[in-house]
Order: sequence, then C-alpha cells, then structure tokens
Amino acid sequence: MRKVDSQGYAWCADYFGGNLTRFDPRTETFTIFKIPGPTPTPYGMGVDHNDNVWYTSFYTDVTGKLDPKTGKFTEYPSPYGERSTRDLNEDSKGRIWYGAENIFRVGYFRLRTASEMAALQDMK
Repeated sequence: MRKVDSQGYAWCADYFGGNLTRFDPRTETFTIFKIPGPTPTPYGMGVDHNDNVWYTSFYTDVTGKLDPKTGKFTEYPSPYGERSTRDLNEDSKGRIWYGAENIFRVGYFRLRTASEMAALQDMK
C-alpha cells in the first residue's frame, strides 16, 4: 500500500501517540486521527485504493481501518497474536498482505462484501 493517498496526503503511524497522522503538503498542515481503544500502538500501516488507511496495533492485536472521509475506525481482531506486523500492502484483487516478523508468517486478508456475506447466510 502507499503511504500517500490519491489526494496527495502523506500518512504516518504515531506508535507512542496512538494516532494516524495526515500531512497536507499543499497547506503544510497536519491532521491527527486518534485511534480508539485502551492502548493503540499503530505499527504497520498503508493506504488502499479507496484512500482508507489500514494499520496494525502492536499491543492490542488488531488490524484497523480508518475512513478519513468520515473519521470512522473499524477494527478486526488478529487470529494469531501478530504483534510485530510490518507494512501492509494491497494487491490488485483487494487483498491486504502483511508480514509478521516475530512468528515468521506472511499472509493476507480480504473483507467480504455485503453481497458475499448475504450469500453465506443463504447457504446456512
């Protein structure tokens, strides 16, 4: 994933502050998005093709997504306790790839669309 979105904003993860920070090079201003939760520690991060900002939180074992248009955060629990997940990268199929250094694991996840979820419910 990029660390610069389609609007030209540069993004960084503030590990100790628990924030995602956006820099606007045109106005030379910063916007801080405080990650929810008791101990947010964003570590790996990237920006997808929809300009959503994805991050992993080192101490809380979650992968999160920020929609900067709304300021809404959505977090997903990690099934492996991957506390050292590094950068996140999106492929052409919309899968988010990651590497977890401490457990020597590489993997990806993909969120199901509403229609995919409905189809799964119909199969039950």
